[in-house]
Amino acid sequence: MKTNISSFNNPGFFCNFRQSITIKNKLLNKNLLLIIINVFILFICSINSYSNSNFVDSNTRKKTKNFLKKKLIHTNSEDNVSWSQAYCAVQTKLDFDVYIDMINHKIEGFVRLNYKCITKTNFIILDIKTLKINKILNEQGEVMKYKIQENSNNTIGDALIIEDENLCKNDNGFVDIYYSTLKESMGIHFSHPETLHNKNYTFMYTHGEAIYSRTFFPSQDTPSLKVLLSAKILIDKPYTALFSGLLVSTKDVENNKTEFYFEMNHPIPSYLVTFAAGKMVKKTIPNSRCEVYGEEESLKYVDKSFEFCEKYIKFYEKYRKFFMEKMIFIITPDDFPFSGMENPYVTIISEAVLSHDRSYTSTISHEIAHFWSGNLVTNKNWKSFWLNEGITTYLTRKSYMDIHGKDEFDFEMYMGLTKLDHALDELKKSPQSDETQRSLTPLIKDDPYISFSRIPYEKGSFFMYHIETLVGEEIINKILGDYFTKFSFKSIDQDQFIEFLKEKIKKYKTNGNKIINEIQWDKWLKGTEKMPVEFNFVSNKLKNFKEKIEIIRKGNMTSAEFKELLMPLRMQERSKIFKELFEKFKKLDENTLAILKEIIKDDEVFIMHRANIADQILFKAAFMKDTDERINYLKKILREFPFYKVQFLKKVFKLIIEKKSEIEFLNDLLSDISNRLNPVAVSRIREYINAVATKKKKK
Repeated sequence: MKTNISSFNNPGFFCNFRQSITIKNKLLNKNLLLIIINVFILFICSINSYSNSNFVDSNTRKKTKNFLKKKLIHTNSEDNVSWSQAYCAVQTKLDFDVYIDMINHKIEGFVRLNYKCITKTNFIILDIKTLKINKILNEQGEVMKYKIQENSNNTIGDALIIEDENLCKNDNGFVDIYYSTLKESMGIHFSHPETLHNKNYTFMYTHGEAIYSRTFFPSQDTPSLKVLLSAKILIDKPYTALFSGLLVSTKDVENNKTEFYFEMNHPIPSYLVTFAAGKMVKKTIPNSRCEVYGEEESLKYVDKSFEFCEKYIKFYEKYRKFFMEKMIFIITPDDFPFSGMENPYVTIISEAVLSHDRSYTSTISHEIAHFWSGNLVTNKNWKSFWLNEGITTYLTRKSYMDIHGKDEFDFEMYMGLTKLDHALDELKKSPQSDETQRSLTPLIKDDPYISFSRIPYEKGSFFMYHIETLVGEEIINKILGDYFTKFSFKSIDQDQFIEFLKEKIKKYKTNGNKIINEIQWDKWLKGTEKMPVEFNFVSNKLKNFKEKIEIIRKGNMTSAEFKELLMPLRMQERSKIFKELFEKFKKLDENTLAILKEIIKDDEVFIMHRANIADQILFKAAFMKDTDERINYLKKILREFPFYKVQFLKKVFKLIIEKKSEIEFLNDLLSDISNRLNPVAVSRIREYINAVATKKKKK
């Protein structure tokens, strides 16, 4: 057949070269570069299947093969941090049959990867990193050929290339991949006993976002694809296993083990696939679709913290009906490096989020909102991450206004503005960041986590709020309802969303074109400075909060008066005051510093919550001028205070670096406590201390 340039823009074209292809010289000259690139993509999908093609002769195939031995090119045009080529053969369902070894700290077994052939290809390429592949079997139980294409870029991991001439003999097929995780597998964590309430057992959970799922199972690890799931999990008694699927059955098996079987009948991206296990109990929240698992002692404040769980679900259901049967949360130890993670049927909430006064319920609402923005409709690539987090943050704050009132909404919005300002300042100073990380369209080179700052959360949220101010609350609700319906169980990118948004503004507003022209699209999406629009929030709660901050900053009070001002506040509000003061610590006057120095000695102000104790620790260390005193104090804290959030750890190491910035010393200190930390936290902090310490030395 003859081909034209449009054929080269058809992804399936590259995987099927059984037919004869001729190319006009004119086209060849005009598009030489494009053709050369596509020859390499062609090889990935169908090196053997185009043996009869006159498009590529045997000598060219040999050269291409030799090139690819040296360097495997990216083949996923939707996601540049995945090796998978989604236009050749696409995973449709993952069926796990694994044993979680709580003694030797590993997952082992096999995953049946079901796939659909988009074209006739004899290759399927998967993402793996620090995984041991034991064998791969075809549908007949025969051993298949495979190779692991190692990648010099250790962040992304390697390509697992499975080759079989009968791979796409039929339209659908499966392969069984036998594997086990390794100690280096970053996405899996077994908690140190010192971080647990019951120190006679262990606790395990995985974390896949953004590109860590490939460290605990092989797959096409990209948010551009979604899969169905099942899992048969074997585990020793008395442990309970959880998975990203609804529990279907449990049964006792020999050797004092339990078998759990789960199914997920709604397609989700690979980063949401999660395993968890521990000696846990279950608590059902009354009159709700919410259940909570965790160590018995960790569920102390569950009733207060999850009181509004059902109300949050019902609020989001005004956009589209909840697609899951129930919300199942797991309370992890405080070695989980973040506040929460929206994995279906095993939504992680760190124990530090729970409190006696419902201080941090916004985290609960945020994770529930993700089941619309993120889980139902997903960012197609990590460059469009703000579609997940920005829309979710906007929805979270709207739920707060609906359930808790405008005072709470304005307070949350104001705190969002302060977080955004701080993030912009930090990123300007960060040697790890280029200027695009301050925009909603960051450059993703290899590790998406570099762009996981507050920018996509806050700037994305305020962009959505800005649209609301232009079209009205009723119209933005209609637009979001249409959005969650049209793109249900799909992945989209920023360009698709903006096109959809403009279309709906014109549909629902008679002056839609005028509104579209008023929006400064480039400044919102590509701008690296403050937002192009100013916002002002004026609720009574916010006014009182600002007044208290100003009084404290002026230092016109005693420490007793400061305490009297703090004690009526919820834990979260106290923490926000201390965080604001800590960020401006070096700019505070002597009177304010003197008051703070006294107040941090008063445990009654901090003792009710671990996050507040963390604030107390940071101030105590900041007041220590002697190098040895500060470093020894913080080393003790790192070993004995089981609060291993990335943001807290960064502040601890920043205080250490102010006194001692030798990289070898800092890395040794991190290594000394790394067995207590989640591997993701270790990686993030190691990157941070190397960057900050290097910058300090240059000065």
